[in-house]
Amino acid sequence: MLIILAMDVERNPGPLTELIVFNWNARSIRHKLNYLKDLADEFSILCLTETHLDENIHTEEILLDHFSSPFRKDRNFAGGGILIYCSDQLFCKRRLDIESPTEETIWIEIKLNSMVLMLCVAYRSPNSTNVFWENLSYAVDKASDTSNHILITGDINVDMLNLAYRHPLSDLIIKYGLSNTIAEPTRVGHSICTLLDPILISDSLSYNSAYVIDVDRSVSDHNAAVCHQNNPLKLCTSFKRTVWIYKKGDYDKLNRLILSFEWYSYFINCTDINDACNKFTQLYLSMARECIPVREVTIRTYDKIWMNNDLRREIRIRNRLHTKYTISKTST
Repeated sequence: MLIILAMDVERNPGPLTELIVFNWNARSIRHKLNYLKDLADEFSILCLTETHLDENIHTEEILLDHFSSPFRKDRNFAGGGILIYCSDQLFCKRRLDIESPTEETIWIEIKLNSMVLMLCVAYRSPNSTNVFWENLSYAVDKASDTSNHILITGDINVDMLNLAYRHPLSDLIIKYGLSNTIAEPTRVGHSICTLLDPILISDSLSYNSAYVIDVDRSVSDHNAAVCHQNNPLKLCTSFKRTVWIYKKGDYDKLNRLILSFEWYSYFINCTDINDACNKFTQLYLSMARECIPVREVTIRTYDKIWMNNDLRREIRIRNRLHTKYTISKTST
């Protein structure tokens, strides 16, 4: 049996256990969605700049599986624009009250248990004036009223490898206690390498790792930056999972269903191997569900692998007896 041999390959593996932020200057995403889809499942938040979208591209055309409807601020089909995809396991809302109407920035508020993260994605054109930095500083001030946990990323068109001491960005970094997690160039040219796409975090945050992903030059002239946020950003300690109860399965019935099914006619019109694989998986799982019961269980991420409901019940009995003993000893 395929499912048994696979040792219960779980189709709903649980929630995010860390926040992984992906930042990339895509140089138009209209014809690069397939490339993005191949990467997307590895990350919690996708921050994209220079999306080159306009009102002719509907949001429904750029949706990604397992991500909520994206937050977008378009310029036009020829340049600019920013976009944020958030995992559908995150609780996010856009903060239009913080965004500048004249700058290409998006601010979102992300609730992580008792913690709130304020995330900003910005695209700064090379010919922008210091007004951009003034507006960004004002926005960070407003965001700080909600939370001091702040992350700023995007393409700011300032080389972080050669940041001048008195540059407005360096003043902003010092003023708000920010640090850059990316140490490698994100734009690699024939004669110069620059770090234009940083991921800046406030001192109240920490991270496990940060690095740059090489992107094929035919896709974009920018590499992507990635940051794995540390334990303070864990999302939850328990979640629900559907599991197969194999010991109660009717495998004779499953075998009959498999042997009696007209497999040839089912696949005769399939010309694409991926389509055929998806059709087989859906059909096989539907047969399995007819013959093998399932149930929903609670998975606690802090549990040892040998913990089960029987042990939890015994632990509760032990704790009640200990409490009873303690009370009786105190009263005597």
